[in-house]
This record gives sequence, structure tokens and C-alpha cells, in this order.
Amino acid sequence: MNKSPRSAAFGEQMAQAMAELRAIISSGQSPTRDGRLTIRTIEVAEPSAYDAHKIKKVRAALNVSQGVFARLVGVSDVLVRSWERGARQPAPIARRLLDQIRAYPAQFVRLVHAPRTGAARRKRNDRRAA
Repeated sequence: MNKSPRSAAFGEQMAQAMAELRAIISSGQSPTRDGRLTIRTIEVAEPSAYDAHKIKKVRAALNVSQGVFARLVGVSDVLVRSWERGARQPAPIARRLLDQIRAYPAQFVRLVHAPRTGAARRKRNDRRAA
């Protein structure tokens, strides 16, 4: 059975389109070429798994208390204690943040500082009131 010219042209177009798609993906570009990445065009790496020991290790690297670590991560200190006892597991978004803290601890240590003195606080509040 011979292919009609029309189906042969379609086959050639399909092969060409697949070759272009392979080239686009291998170069790391978006297949839609608008720069937009969708769940159909990319894979997103899963955040790391964290057990109680690993969470304690992340916090110890920052040299902060559970309460300070909780404020830094944006959760309650009760939840941090639960993580460190192994009673609860961090949600994927928290695990992604923990990955970032592990990768860039100095960036997060910079967020922790001594409270401002009473005079500095009053001055700041006076400026806000004005």
C-alpha cells in the first residue's frame, strides 16, 4: 500500500516538528517559545526529605534556638519541636525552604539580629507617627 502524497507530507512535517521539539528541549528552552514553562514542559525537583536529625542539623548550622528557627522558617516553635522529635514531617514548602537554608546558611543568619534599643525603637515609632 502506497502512501498518498498528502500523508507523506504530514509524516515529514511531524518528523520535522519532533526534531525541532527535541532541539528546543535539549537547549533548555520552553517548547512554547514564549519563555513560559509549564508542568508539561519541565520537571521540578522534589525538595529533600527531612527527618528529626536532619532538621536539628540545619538549625544547629545557624546556631539558633528552636524559637528563633521557627520565626525564620515562618512556623510555630511547637511545630519545630514536633519536627525535631520526629512527631511530624515538614510540608513540601517547608522542606524547600530548609533546602535553601542548608544551601545558603549565611544568607539566613543575616536575617537574625539583636533587637533595636528602646531609643531606636521610639525614634522609629516617632517617624511613623509623623
